[in-house]
Amino acid sequence: MTRVVRNISIQTIWQLVAKAASSLSTLLVLGLVTRHYGPSLTGVFTLALTYLGFFNLLTDFGFNAHLLPQLVNDNNGKNWQKLLGLRLIWSTILVVISILLIPFLPSNSPLLVLSVILGSISIFGYGLFVTSLAFFQSRIRYDFSTYSSVVGSLGIAGASILIVANLFGLPILLLATSFGWLLAGIVGLFFVSRLKQSLQPLWSSSFFKGTFLAAWPISLTLIFNLLYFRLDSFILASLKSFAEVGLYNVAYSIFQSALVLPTFIMNSFYPLILRQVESKGGQWFRMQFKTMMMAMLGLSVLVAGVTYFFSPFFISLVSGNAGFAGAARSLQILSLGFPAFFLSSVGMWWLIYKKRYKSLVVIYLIGLILNVVLNLIYIPAFSYIASSWITVVSEYLILILQAIILTARKYESNN
Repeated sequence: MTRVVRNISIQTIWQLVAKAASSLSTLLVLGLVTRHYGPSLTGVFTLALTYLGFFNLLTDFGFNAHLLPQLVNDNNGKNWQKLLGLRLIWSTILVVISILLIPFLPSNSPLLVLSVILGSISIFGYGLFVTSLAFFQSRIRYDFSTYSSVVGSLGIAGASILIVANLFGLPILLLATSFGWLLAGIVGLFFVSRLKQSLQPLWSSSFFKGTFLAAWPISLTLIFNLLYFRLDSFILASLKSFAEVGLYNVAYSIFQSALVLPTFIMNSFYPLILRQVESKGGQWFRMQFKTMMMAMLGLSVLVAGVTYFFSPFFISLVSGNAGFAGAARSLQILSLGFPAFFLSSVGMWWLIYKKRYKSLVVIYLIGLILNVVLNLIYIPAFSYIASSWITVVSEYLILILQAIILTARKYESNN
């Protein structure tokens, strides 16, 4: 157990270093936007990033999570080369789709349209990066993914500073995002090659078809998850204003920075556990997950307390603008959801291990439906404050549904 904890800690620290660089880059760019463009254009900028975020998630499509057990035991690297071939095709298709769907956005102002077009290249770059990440995760080498991520973050920050310093229009800032993700992807592939893995993509129609058919429930789960996280921004844009979208998204950006903690911990924990479960058995596996649940609960309470009490300071530090004072209240409300978000991250991986993919789809579909309905009802009267509360309520519902399914499955197996 001591070795597992040590390995998880080391790999999580590497990921936290990467996220620290990414968060600093994000907050730097957000600070530049809030200070130079104001709440309304901040809303346009963050909405464009939110829209592109949907396609980044589709680029992943659950391939990494589904293929990880195979990649862990993939001694000749052929499965990873097939994944690379699949991602090259899939991410290119998504770049095209992201542009074709722009006219269907609920609020497609010319600035938003141009921003999305210029930022769409980031989808391809993210595809390269997440493919290299699958290899690093299978080898438990998050140091290399950290190097790639840091270089990409520096690229985004540096390009953004140059763009703002030269007084270019806000949509040009999305070119910095595209540049950074392409840089991260290329550097990631470079480090994959340093680990003696061939970068020659393999094209296998049977692999492509089989992976899509097996992974779609995971992808649909992640899509529902992101939709109920971020669809409120588009509802705000259509029912309220870009200024209110800006206030909410500034708070959400800070909130989201802390949400990577459970993700990174589980990214390290899951492959380490997979390597030992066959020799130590299912009972040992369940004990590890229960221990992780308790650890996550304690960590989430700490993060929630710090965020709640320091929300005004965090918002002031990022925006430096009195016009964003309302974002502090939104961040305080969002912080109350940390326990649910941290624990549901563990529950999701537990269900993935059990291959309860369709259960995950149902859980997150229910969360999405509740989230959308409540936002449509309460945003007209309470704006982004309603969205903040609804995000918290939705995640506690997700956690309760996970607990019900896991408990029911345990009861069935005991009988």
